[in-house]
Amino acid sequence: MIIVAPTAFKGTISAAAAARAMAAGVRAVTAEAILVQPLSDGGPGLIEALQPLGGALRLVQVRGPLGDLVGARILQQSRTAILESADACGLHLVAEHRRDPTQLDTYGVGQLIRAAARLAVDRIVVGLGGSATVDGGVGMAAALEGEPVDPPIIALADVDTLLRDAARVFGPQKGATPAQVRTLEAALMALIELTGVPDFPGAGAAGGLAYGLRAFLHAEVVPGSRWVLKETALIDKLPAAHAVITGEGSYDAQSFMGKITGTLVEAARAHGIPVLVIAGSADSGDGHARVIGNAGARLSEADLERLVREHLPALLPS
Repeated sequence: MIIVAPTAFKGTISAAAAARAMAAGVRAVTAEAILVQPLSDGGPGLIEALQPLGGALRLVQVRGPLGDLVGARILQQSRTAILESADACGLHLVAEHRRDPTQLDTYGVGQLIRAAARLAVDRIVVGLGGSATVDGGVGMAAALEGEPVDPPIIALADVDTLLRDAARVFGPQKGATPAQVRTLEAALMALIELTGVPDFPGAGAAGGLAYGLRAFLHAEVVPGSRWVLKETALIDKLPAAHAVITGEGSYDAQSFMGKITGTLVEAARAHGIPVLVIAGSADSGDGHARVIGNAGARLSEADLERLVREHLPALLPS
């Protein structure tokens, strides 16, 4: 069996589209069985990765990071509601010239959580990542206006960054100037002092939304990559694979700081399974995975199919 399990190539190809293209490349090379599973580490693409497991998709209107109404989704699987915070505060919702995290908030995430809490569910899973915000979850808390949220919340962190480092690490990616980074850092440190909740690895996910979920809603913050691999049962199917094909927009040191691609590569390594990683840009391989970068150029679905055809044979037994 060959496992095809990419995450989204941000801004270009969704995880599902990437998986379809890669699977087509595998079929051109071998008749071996293929397991196709799009992945997400809690950021954009979480619902897309979990929807094949069943459930009903609900659409709600919430306030976006700029204050305008945006559409957001709730995937209800039995007694679990699954949300993507990026639906309400995602970077993709903000034009580049308007990206200023000192002026954007997570208010809509609070509205989305409130809508999920009104369903007949026993837990709410909130995917983190891809946010335009660095507000520590204060906007989310403001939207709830002190109302309790009865179902327990599991927050899926896509990084292991501390809250105190969130502004410095992620602020510039979201449009913050050096002066704004210092302002955001001071605000996040003040939030720690105000709540009395200690900082922790993963607290900086989604601009500190992970911290706010724990501080204000007592959420359990867990590594999103490992949660998704377990929930999709991919981690249990991995030992039967002869090869794994994965990919993402940028494959580098940060891929091994809680991201799904690095987590999958490490899990495959533990079982001695060869891995092909295709990325829009990539550092050199790590000695186990065969890494194919594209020198910064944008990959198409046709590119993914072609690259699998070209490089998969080297991973298969002769």
